Amino acid sequence: MLRSRSIFLAFVLALGPVAAPTAGAIIPGSISTEGTYQRVGPPDFSVGTGGSVEEIAGFVKPSGALASSQLGAGPLPSGLSLSFASILSGDGTDLVLRYDFSNLGPGALGGIGFVSFLDAEIDEPTFFNEYAETQGALAPGQGFEVDEPGFVFGDIYANALAGTLDGTNAVPLSDPEDVSLALSFSVGPLAPGQVARFEFMISEDGDSIGAFRLVQRDIDPGSTTVITFSGAASVVPEPGTAALVMAGVVVLAGASRRRQ
Repeated sequence: MLRSRSIFLAFVLALGPVAAPTAGAIIPGSISTEGTYQRVGPPDFSVGTGGSVEEIAGFVKPSGALASSQLGAGPLPSGLSLSFASILSGDGTDLVLRYDFSNLGPGALGGIGFVSFLDAEIDEPTFFNEYAETQGALAPGQGFEVDEPGFVFGDIYANALAGTLDGTNAVPLSDPEDVSLALSFSVGPLAPGQVARFEFMISEDGDSIGAFRLVQRDIDPGSTTVITFSGAASVVPEPGTAALVMAGVVVLAGASRRRQ
């Protein structure tokens, strides 16, 4: 793996009135059409006044699959399509990553799991003097992991690939190191035509979506950058709406046949 890896985001976000970008705003790098990012060369994806993103990665795993599919590293699981969007708030302090997976198959899926991996640094060149906190309560189907990204002792990347985060914070204030973060969600079942939506927010001013968040800090008392990572998941449209849409398609098809 390269120097760092990172990940994954978004929820239908009410951003409020558009404001002028702040001095510590997020400047996104070149995020791929699959919603991934890998730093190459000098930092070009900044968070706040001293943070930078090394990697964003995503892993999708349909119910019953033996392993996850890594976005951008190979094809999606059969029967799924992906639509990705990145949404920057008007003041530039919050970035939401939205992953929509559509069920294109003829039958229902038992569910879909998604892991978003984020590797960010604060106040480089020192990146091994950071720690993370967990805040709030996990939603049903939500998981997390905080770990060293795998260059020394961490297994977070392997767990993300397996789709099974371990639910622990291995880099607390009492034991600072290089920090990486991961959030996971499972949703389902997914009827034909329905969409599993996974959203993740990177914030430099403490905003979040959902009731649970991961907070990354630097132990240097002079550091002012704090990175907050949160997320939410849903199925759209809801099953009742999907049934109405399908019924409408059938009615329109019948009307077309009668006209012919």
